[in-house]
Amino acid sequence: MIEFPDKSKRRARARWNLFLVREAAQACIRFANEHEQQFPTSVAEVAPNLTGGVKLEEIETNSDIVYQDSMAGIANPSRTIVIMSKQAWQERNGRWLKAYAFADGRGVVREERENNFDIFEGKRIILSTSNQ
Repeated sequence: MIEFPDKSKRRARARWNLFLVREAAQACIRFANEHEQQFPTSVAEVAPNLTGGVKLEEIETNSDIVYQDSMAGIANPSRTIVIMSKQAWQERNGRWLKAYAFADGRGVVREERENNFDIFEGKRIILSTSNQ
């Protein structure tokens, strides 16, 4: 894991994680558009759709695809997480951060007081029908 000791480097970490999940989400959306609206089931499937100089290994190491069904199953793309950082990271102020990207391609870095994002994720992650 990359360490970001000073403030500017910590901000860079947040920006980098946000960039990764957004790029991955946009690659997932492009994949779905090319595969009858079906989202990929693995990060490796989106490799041909990655842009912005992002390497597949960076996405695989740092992100998880959490939505793997059809775009038709998403009622609210702006509130449905499709990919997120594998791990949260703690800032010096004690707050925890985690990056998320949504089905509309938008990304956010969420901040919590404790390393617990369950409520935020629970309202925004749709379980795949194959996993229910």
